[in-house]
Amino acid sequence: MHEKLLTYGLKNSKLTHIDDVERGLKCNCSCPNCQIALIARKGKIKVHHFAHYRGADCGKAYETALHLLAKEIIKERKTIILPECYPSKNYYVDSRFKHPQRVINFSTIELEKQIAQDEITIKPDALCINTDYELLVEFAVTHFVDYEKLNKIRKLKKNCIEVDISNIELNKDKLIEVIENLPHHTKWIHNKHIEQDYRSFVEQHFIDTKNIIENIFKENMNFCIPNYINRKYSKKDFMIMKAPLF
Repeated sequence: MHEKLLTYGLKNSKLTHIDDVERGLKCNCSCPNCQIALIARKGKIKVHHFAHYRGADCGKAYETALHLLAKEIIKERKTIILPECYPSKNYYVDSRFKHPQRVINFSTIELEKQIAQDEITIKPDALCINTDYELLVEFAVTHFVDYEKLNKIRKLKKNCIEVDISNIELNKDKLIEVIENLPHHTKWIHNKHIEQDYRSFVEQHFIDTKNIIENIFKENMNFCIPNYINRKYSKKDFMIMKAPLF
């Protein structure tokens, strides 16, 4: 486990690496979390790092800086790797519904943009957009997407992934590697395209099965069950017959 040394501080409201500032209080930096002044410790023995002035460590500076740096990277580079995605493992899995692993580039990245629709409001870490695709990105350090936020994302029908950076060193190159090249750190929270495709498949599957059973009754039996044969199935019937997909 790497030592959690704070190597980034805020200078003029911008995340700044310790190598780019002067030693001591002359660094003019503040804590990314609590905004207390930082001291740049740049000795010859220990790795250069920031410390809170007069030892007033807030306890959350490292995690906050890591979260800010991840958002800064995606804003600057506009690139992310998407892992493979299937429907839930509890249900029918078919290559037709597989979304393969791929690297995707975006034209626009908006950080902490509030999304509101039908009285549902969320604020993802990043909203990534290109001409034919929109993706919400959450970076998890200490807080992961909970059930309440998951439900909101589903209702809004948004594609969303979560990148787990909780055990990643506060190092720009390592974070770039995770975000752009290491898909095992990333999981799908919701993929609206797979959900739509899979729901269509399930509905068609029930229709096809119903037709097969009806034909068996008509062709091979001298009687039928009118309430079954003549029944018109509604969308509600399909929702009762099948469990939620995700």
